[in-house]
Amino acid sequence: MTIAAEIQDTCVPKESLAVWSLGQAGFVFKSSKGTVVYVDPYLGDSCNQLYGLERLLAPPLAASAVRADFVLATHNHADHLDPDAFPVIARHNATALFIGPSSCTNAMRELGIPASQTYTLNHDDVLHSGSVRIHATFAHHVWGDPDDAPDAVGYMIDFGDVRAYISGDTLYHARMEGIADLQPHLAFICINGRWGNMPAPEAAHLATILRAQAAVPTHYNMFANNTADPADFSSALASESGTVQPLVLTPGQRVLYPERDAS
Repeated sequence: MTIAAEIQDTCVPKESLAVWSLGQAGFVFKSSKGTVVYVDPYLGDSCNQLYGLERLLAPPLAASAVRADFVLATHNHADHLDPDAFPVIARHNATALFIGPSSCTNAMRELGIPASQTYTLNHDDVLHSGSVRIHATFAHHVWGDPDDAPDAVGYMIDFGDVRAYISGDTLYHARMEGIADLQPHLAFICINGRWGNMPAPEAAHLATILRAQAAVPTHYNMFANNTADPADFSSALASESGTVQPLVLTPGQRVLYPERDAS
């Protein structure tokens, strides 16, 4: 079964959330009510074309196979807002809503995505649509050029049964500690430690501060010069307090959280 078929066919039990890894910082979420959310799906090869960064992993599904209710970008870098994938996804999902901070929704419209399908969420903006509540959270994704991604955000997605926090690309910043008030069950946090992102020890500290039940490392497996060992993240979580469980996913892998039987 392809991952696209698995997403479509998975019946998520109540009080659970299905999660698929797409590699890099990309994930798919499906709620018990059937809502499907894609975050930062990097499904093309634009970073190779733009920057000479060759994919280490093949895309787990084609952009044309995506079926989504919401498609989120955390910031306007090609491995998060994929200029190859996003227009294709839009053409096959006429009712999907494409969400991001201002720089992202501007870029989406430049890629030909209809303005009626885009929705801007800057830091601290909230969208409540159907059974999903999406809260754009503070991110601090800066390095050499402070203006490169000035409006980068993370997301807290409340699916009703489970709340998932996605850091996007970011350095550790004290302002992010307040996200604990949103009570995430799952935290998806970058660990690569370069190019404006926190390393594994800081990612583990943030997951602990946020009091997440489980934490998923992100942004380490796509490019040879920008990777990290997720085992270091697992070890750092154990050293922090041991209260947050590591959850390491391989691209294409599905997990249910909390773990339950799904059809």
